[in-house]
Amino acid sequence: MKRHRVYFFIDGLDEFSGNQDDLVALFERDIQNVNIKVCLSSRPSCVFEDAFGSIKKLRLQDLTEKDLQNYVSDTVYAVNQARLLVSKQPWQFSNQLSSLVENAQGVFLWVELAVKDQIEGLKSGDSLERV
Repeated sequence: MKRHRVYFFIDGLDEFSGNQDDLVALFERDIQNVNIKVCLSSRPSCVFEDAFGSIKKLRLQDLTEKDLQNYVSDTVYAVNQARLLVSKQPWQFSNQLSSLVENAQGVFLWVELAVKDQIEGLKSGDSLERV
């Protein structure tokens, strides 16, 4: 008798619009079965961390943080208005860029859109507090 293994790769658990506890219950049953392997993906969520926190995991934001920092600083510093603000308020500007990277939680698309918005604000003459 042949044994089959089933592998599930499921992304975006945090985007599930139903009851997340029900979703957790579904996968808790599956991960107990030796013939079922499950790879789940989600942005950080207390519900999923409580349920699956002891299981092996990769945190995307830990793997991409340096790349995101480089992208943010290279892209923003290429704007003349940004360089001017850096010379006037280096600490505040550095905090602003760090906040962008942290809020992205490893998602490049999010940081790209946020950086474009920041640059538009800088080009429009917004202060750092408004950007």
